[in-house]
Amino acid sequence: AYDTSFKLSLNTFTKTGYRFAGWSTSSTGDVIYTDNVNAKNLSSTNGEIINLYAVWKPITYTIKYNANGGTGNIPSQVLDYGVKTKLAKNVFIKDGYKFKGWSDSSSGNIIYSDEENISNLSTVDGEVVSLYAVWERLEEKPDFEDNNKPIVPTEPDNNDTLPDNNSSEFDIVSIVSIVVGSILGLGIIASVSWFIFRKKR
Repeated sequence: AYDTSFKLSLNTFTKTGYRFAGWSTSSTGDVIYTDNVNAKNLSSTNGEIINLYAVWKPITYTIKYNANGGTGNIPSQVLDYGVKTKLAKNVFIKDGYKFKGWSDSSSGNIIYSDEENISNLSTVDGEVVSLYAVWERLEEKPDFEDNNKPIVPTEPDNNDTLPDNNSSEFDIVSIVSIVVGSILGLGIIASVSWFIFRKKR
């Protein structure tokens, strides 16, 4: 009845990714009545049918980035359902590893690439969605430093080479050595013989 207060019915409608905000008198209007509110005099015309339209607002969720063994910091993103957004650029690092993408678990496979356009990662209002960095070990290269450094043969120094056996230099040295040795040897023999000869006389 007119001029009589009554309580609006409790909303039981649902819409994925959205929360119920209240009621409007048009399909594109703003909220006029909140849920289960007391109201009166919605019409002054006898027998008129009043249509109330549910007003929906997108839920918001938060993306939290996990370095998953790496280091660095990436701020969380607060996103609205139904809005396409680019994931934050990865700045995490991990020694000996290369960043490959994002997973929804610490040991899962890649589901998103770096800076991929995404939307609707959650349908629950206020939920925190964690994305974990996926790492790939870099190929190890041999370390030739210190004791593992390979030995590289060096070219011989021309100043340190010995004379060739067939060279004239070697022949001259050999001949001189033989002659001197022979002269010294004869001198010793002659001296000894002369001493013995004198002794006997």
